[in-house]
Amino acid sequence: MLVIAIDFDGTLVEDHWPGIGPRTKWFDLALKLKKHYKLILWTCRTNEHLDNAVKFCKQHGLEFDAVNENLPHIVLHYGTDNRKVSADIYIDDRTFNIHCKNCMDKLEKLTINDTIDSRMIKDIFKEVEPVMSKVNETYKR
Repeated sequence: MLVIAIDFDGTLVEDHWPGIGPRTKWFDLALKLKKHYKLILWTCRTNEHLDNAVKFCKQHGLEFDAVNENLPHIVLHYGTDNRKVSADIYIDDRTFNIHCKNCMDKLEKLTINDTIDSRMIKDIFKEVEPVMSKVNETYKR
């Protein structure tokens, strides 16, 4: 099953740290994706700020399979919960939204009842790969 790690501030909600901003389109997309995939809340928030974020999401119908940790099958496979969260796709305002507005446009067209298979999602996210390759080449120089 596809695993998606998604950031909170600036992604699921508008960035109003340490407060919680209004929900964004990504929040509604996460609700759709949750019906078909495993979601990990992947955030720098800790302690009461993290608790508030998780509570906010739950109050709005979004519950995660893990919060800042790996899913149980990953922990079992590696014998530990590594610091790096393992996912197939990472969604974060610091990188993803900047490069892939077209991906968001396609994902927004999905409805909560659509059958969303992993091939469809991976094909949509493939549009990011050429951009990220150029970024990586720039940093190699």
